[in-house]
This record gives sequence, C-alpha cells and structure tokens, in this order.
Amino acid sequence: MNIIKKTTYIIIIALAGAALVSSCSKEPEKAPQTKAAKKGQKTSASAKVARMSPEEKAKNTLNATRSGQYADLNWHIEMPPDKKIMQLNIIRSSTGKMKQSLKVASLDPKTTAYRDSLPDGNAQWYWMRIIMSDGTYPLIGPVRVDRDTNQSANYKNPEDAYKVDVTRTDNAAMLSWDFSEGEFQVIRIVRSQKPLIKFDVNSKDILLKSLERKSQYTDVLPDSNADYWYLFQVVTKSGAVINKGPIKAEYN
Repeated sequence: MNIIKKTTYIIIIALAGAALVSSCSKEPEKAPQTKAAKKGQKTSASAKVARMSPEEKAKNTLNATRSGQYADLNWHIEMPPDKKIMQLNIIRSSTGKMKQSLKVASLDPKTTAYRDSLPDGNAQWYWMRIIMSDGTYPLIGPVRVDRDTNQSANYKNPEDAYKVDVTRTDNAAMLSWDFSEGEFQVIRIVRSQKPLIKFDVNSKDILLKSLERKSQYTDVLPDSNADYWYLFQVVTKSGAVINKGPIKAEYN
C-alpha cells in the first residue's frame, strides 16, 4: 500500500470513529408533546373533581326548598377524618348545566345551611362544591328548586344594589364602584379581552383586590386598540357571592 492510500485509509477510519462517539454521546431527541398530553399536564396541576363512591354519596346530602324569592339549602357532609375541608362553595344554574353555573356563596366548612336570594321566578339547580386541602373538590348535587308558579315575590336581582361605572380613553380605563352598605370578605376585579361571566379566583387576569365599598381605580391598558371588559366579584361577610358584569369599557 503506497503512502497516499495508507494515509487516506487512516483518515477514513478516524472520521468513522469520531462519528460513532458523537452518536453515542448525543442525548435522544424528545418527541414533541401532543395537545392531549399538554392538556393532561394542565389538568393534573389544577384542582380536580373527586368522584364519590355510592357509600360516600349516601353519607353526603344536599337539600333545597323554595320560599318565594329565596332558596333554603341545608346539607350534611361526612368526610374521612384524614381529609380536611377548607371551604364550601354553593353553585347555582338556571339551566341545570354545570358549565352555565355561577358560584353564589363561599362558606366556612362548619356551615350547615344557607339562604340564597333568587333573581327571578324560574327553576334553579344547586351543587355543593367541597374544597379539600389536597386540591380536590367532591361535588354534591344537583338538587332542583321548582319555579315560582304563583309569582308570589317581588323579585329583585341582588346585583342591582351594586353600582359600577366603567369608561375609557385610548390608554386607560376609569373604574368606579359604590356598593351597598355592609362588610365584605373581598372585592375582586378582573380585566379581560372577552366578556367573562365567571373566573377562577386564582386567575392571572385579576386586576385588583379591595375592601373599599366605594372607590375609584385607573387601569392603564396594555393595548390601546383592544376592547376590554371588567367583572366585579364581591364576597360578603355572610358568604354571599355577587358577580357584577361583565361591563365593557366604553368611550365617553
């Protein structure tokens, strides 16, 4: 073998060896995540509905009866001693569908009864959401209260007592509110580019938390060309949850 051929042969062997070492040391590429996988990760990181066994359902009950404008609710909750209840939420729907429901009360775990003020004479459905310390929430319900066939009450929507005004310029929205007399656990205000009717209390879109029943706030808008809506959620000392809005920020 002449010198040129021998040198070429050595170079080829060296390059092949380098390629083999490189392929062995390189980490395998991760397969791209599907939408379903990403959705599964998101679900696992958030609170989940805890399914009840037939025995647990028999031990945990929710009852509701109508008295004109009011629905009187009472319940019995019996959870295992190793599980801690953090909060009780009462959910109401005028259609019987959970997706079209609103939280109307946020209560202490020791509460066993609640009177809900109804906005109209239509039938309503209720669920009890039991917020547990591990992030799960068993659901009790639904239970139904019949429509007020006699229209015996002079219905007043509770949210009508809560006065809100929202106006805007190109760069800012001016919010003012004057709520009825009383004490509040919290007043939350959320800003969104779509007209929300409800929101997660841990939402990143929450703009402000306050205890001032009468106040004003100027919100600097991130995009002067976009439309914005504001939703006010008031939690009273009694646990009643009032949702006011969504209200679009309009030019004067």
